[in-house]
Amino acid sequence: MKKGSPKGGDAAQAALAKAAACLRDGRHGAALKALEKVLRKRKDAPDLLALAGTAALQAGDVRKAQRYLGKATRLAPEMPEAWLNLGVALEHEDRFRPAADAYRKALGLRPDYESAAGNLCKALHELARYEETAVHCRETLERFPGNREAHLNLALALRDLGQGEEAVATLEKGARACSEAGEILCNLGMLTFDEAAPDRAAEAFSAAHECLPDHPLVAFFLGLAREAQGRSGEARAAFDRVANSGPRNAYMLESWNYVRKARTPRTRITLATQDTLDLALEAANVEGLILEFGVRFGRSIRMIGANAGQAVHGFDSFEGLPEDWSERGVGSYTTEGVLPEVPDNVRLHVGLFEDTLPGFLEGEPGPLRLTNIDCDLYSSTVTIFDNLAERIVPGSVIVFDEYIMNPRWQEDEFKAFQEACAAHGWRYEYLAFSPFSRQAVAIIL
Repeated sequence: MKKGSPKGGDAAQAALAKAAACLRDGRHGAALKALEKVLRKRKDAPDLLALAGTAALQAGDVRKAQRYLGKATRLAPEMPEAWLNLGVALEHEDRFRPAADAYRKALGLRPDYESAAGNLCKALHELARYEETAVHCRETLERFPGNREAHLNLALALRDLGQGEEAVATLEKGARACSEAGEILCNLGMLTFDEAAPDRAAEAFSAAHECLPDHPLVAFFLGLAREAQGRSGEARAAFDRVANSGPRNAYMLESWNYVRKARTPRTRITLATQDTLDLALEAANVEGLILEFGVRFGRSIRMIGANAGQAVHGFDSFEGLPEDWSERGVGSYTTEGVLPEVPDNVRLHVGLFEDTLPGFLEGEPGPLRLTNIDCDLYSSTVTIFDNLAERIVPGSVIVFDEYIMNPRWQEDEFKAFQEACAAHGWRYEYLAFSPFSRQAVAIIL
């Protein structure tokens, strides 16, 4: 050992002091390195593991955060902050089921833990447990009237339960109650947007833009509303703010430019998933199969099943993405192997599309009435069209969930559909686009 170098406990204390200084300065990566140095000798110290997990989370290494925080909570399950941060780390990978469990653990240890209560509101909504979401959000608002996540997710749950007017009223109340209301106001605009009567949404988007002046998505939605109002100069100014926010946000304007060119006089701009699916089902008059690809927590297939009047078939591995997509790695969107609750007329087919779809079609004759493609990936969408090509006929309706408004929109479902149309000579018309839920609806002509 060199002369003057710290020994044993002194070295550990020096590393901890360095980690603390780095955390105060926001240098989370450096803090993590310092903590890991101590953890080599004190690998089962729950407080250090929790601190390292928090530093990893702040540094963006969510896998490492999950590992450290998971071990910390196993060794010392009485730490509510560790459970909260574990939930956040899990949520970063869309693992909402174990995230919800972690938030519940945090709340059990500290019932007045507002952050955990708010995060649980979001996790329950993401799990498509709308009744449970509404109950928990209302309980949270009784204790924390200004909790943004409770107001927002209560409104979204009410929307998905078909209670649109109450959802809007909830957002209006939340905008008054919350100190940081930009996200709530933006959602208010999304729930009230109407091309024929855009003033109410424009007012909400304008207020959201005042709260979040540097948020490109808010500026984009404000541009849509101003364009619908016929205020072209203000629309251009809003769209210019999106363009000037950097190339990583170019997909928004590219998507809207495509919508402008591709829509027909009967193409609707829809708001939420329910609106889009209702329109698609109403237009799908061919007697045939109704299929969904990408079921996950069952949100959209329950909507379809409730109004289809026939059997609906859902295909999913329930193990997450089979390959990387955008910034999502393999396994993202997993349900942890748990199948969702679905109506009696819904049948689930578990496995990869290439393994389940061919055998299913052998036993199910007839054309395609409607399919909801919510699988994100180009390769998976190609598999769908390769297998369904002979079943797609004039009048078949195809709903896409990630068709526009994501950075890779031209490389995935959109590309696979355009290639299939060229290969099979399909002509089509768009019945709807939703820049809010990123959906599109096409009917084969």
